[in-house]
Amino acid sequence: MLIIGCPWTDYERPPAPGWVRTDGGRIAEVGHGSPPPPAPGEEHLGHPDAVIVPGFTDAHLHLPQFHQRGVEAGDLLQWLEDAILPAEARWADPAHARVEAEAALRAMLRAGTVRAAAFLSPHPTAIEATLGASARVPLDLLAGVPLMDREAPPELLQPAGSPPEPPESLEHDRFRISINPRFAVSCTDAMLATAGRLGAAATGRFVHTHLAEQQAECRRVAELFPGDPSYTAVYDRFGLLHRRTLLAHAIHLSPEEWDLIAHREAVVVHCPGANTFLGSGVMDLAAARSRGVRVALGSDVAAGPDLSMPRVARAMLESAGVRRRLIDPDAVVPTPAEAWRIFTEGNAAAIGRPDAGRLAVGARADLLVLRPDEPLDEHAAGRLLYAWDEQWITDRVVNGRQVGQ
Repeated sequence: MLIIGCPWTDYERPPAPGWVRTDGGRIAEVGHGSPPPPAPGEEHLGHPDAVIVPGFTDAHLHLPQFHQRGVEAGDLLQWLEDAILPAEARWADPAHARVEAEAALRAMLRAGTVRAAAFLSPHPTAIEATLGASARVPLDLLAGVPLMDREAPPELLQPAGSPPEPPESLEHDRFRISINPRFAVSCTDAMLATAGRLGAAATGRFVHTHLAEQQAECRRVAELFPGDPSYTAVYDRFGLLHRRTLLAHAIHLSPEEWDLIAHREAVVVHCPGANTFLGSGVMDLAAARSRGVRVALGSDVAAGPDLSMPRVARAMLESAGVRRRLIDPDAVVPTPAEAWRIFTEGNAAAIGRPDAGRLAVGARADLLVLRPDEPLDEHAAGRLLYAWDEQWITDRVVNGRQVGQ
């Protein structure tokens, strides 16, 4: 496939005319200047004025929660009880789960998301339902069921400390299964020990969980695990912190916890829209940067209202600016170019796809073609971020093939 447009290979500079050629699900060429004519029979798309960008990656969201955006119900723990867990319980019906999963994946694709790390529902059929949906809407997914054996409705609890083994036979190149203890509040020692065994560093699997989103949650963890010095230390005791661990939120952390995350090389997934919606706080990007902690970005639907990763990135810049003005004059505020790198190549690498999120030969051909109505000058990164409109997306290429919305 030949895609004509302006490949945006450097977010510090405006995109320049050129082309991208794909073959076998990979990028075969990235060129600048006048595009070559399509080969005989070669599919082609784009426009000389279009912008070609990597598809977006969302590093943290919840598929069963898509229809709960905007539902308010107090703090995090109350919101889970009143609004979220009942929605997840409805996924016990496999037919409902298939419909909901496919609708969520279609919504993500409309927003330009081609890859995601997702929480499902706690039901054994949730993975099969999502796998079936991904066959019809071919996103690249890292997905897992939330492990819970306490402090949730009985119909959502797994047997104490005995979650189902991940069905490895269902995995393929674009569908991987992660180990997802929901958070320490919902897991006994036995459940966390099992999660640690299933998601140990030696297994090669990803661990995906929540950490220190709200202060009431942190206090509850301290009550449930009185022998551990911190929330983060609870996960570490069970071998759940390593290079393939995704820690969503990470707002209320001590310096020692940040040091531990850095030592274990885990990834912190910043969810600025969700943090604002639930009044959780503002993450300390400076604490992460000063220690070399990798930071990814997540929409965290349903607490996060936006599916669009450029809008999530804009929320990151805005919340960081608030932190600098009102809390910490030394707070880190990323540039728009840095934000674009995070939700493309940064997020992709964080969830185990270092060969994605880039316009480079050999990279995965998951691409978007845009027709923005903003000037593509030296301020292109900021203009496209702050004025983002998903209607700019004219074409979506997933695994080297053009797909509809």
